[in-house]
Amino acid sequence: MAHRRRIGQILLVLWLVLMLVVVFVLLTSRSKTNGRDNRPSTYSSGPVTTPDFVSIQARVIDVDPQSDIMLVRLLMVPSGSYARPSGALTVPLDIDVSGVPGGHESFAANQIPVPVESSVGMAGDLSQYPLDKYTSLLVVEVSNPKTNTLVPVHLTVSAGQRDWAVTPSNSPIVQGNAITVSVELQRKLSSIARRLQLRNDGKEYNLRVLVHPSVLERLRTEDAELLVRVEKLFGVKLAFRADLNYHVENFKVINAVTGEEYR
Repeated sequence: MAHRRRIGQILLVLWLVLMLVVVFVLLTSRSKTNGRDNRPSTYSSGPVTTPDFVSIQARVIDVDPQSDIMLVRLLMVPSGSYARPSGALTVPLDIDVSGVPGGHESFAANQIPVPVESSVGMAGDLSQYPLDKYTSLLVVEVSNPKTNTLVPVHLTVSAGQRDWAVTPSNSPIVQGNAITVSVELQRKLSSIARRLQLRNDGKEYNLRVLVHPSVLERLRTEDAELLVRVEKLFGVKLAFRADLNYHVENFKVINAVTGEEYR
């Protein structure tokens, strides 16, 4: 009897160890998958051929589809003859963003540039929510107001938006010597569906989307055909559930089978 009890205890311990290993493997795999899927898109302009230039680090920090505006934060970092050892400017510089109101900032010589924010217009159709997408044109130009000459610029554009997939790329539109970047902003639901399709793993994904009740009502009436097209296009199944905890412009997408959240 004691021998059987000891064997039972050993089997129980082995079973617990096996379960812990399985859970660890699943969590590790999910973390790696999410890490690959959530890598932000970053644009970087071509290399600067001179050591004397300024680096502009632009980051999309907010998207307001009701006002057709994206908010961009920019940090200017001087290099070469434009920079003092402290990081301050050796000459005054002006930065102009997209030619919109509030898109002009001036920095004096001996000043360390601070981050500035600029509202940039975008075009899209909010009525397609939560499958709406927008495009914007980010134009950045830096000049020396004393000599009235343009300054070489290296531009990077990134984003950190939970509910939006932001994709910057080269723009076919050129405005003088300014650096022009085309920015596509797509609500994460369409982005998630496309991302799962690109995995090409043969799986059928069932997505549950938690939304505000008013959004669910509109989806069931006005946008039913649009959702069917999305399912056919990306090969996923969409199910919507009303939740008063969500604002009308926020939602959560999870795997209906595993409970995994997609961001």
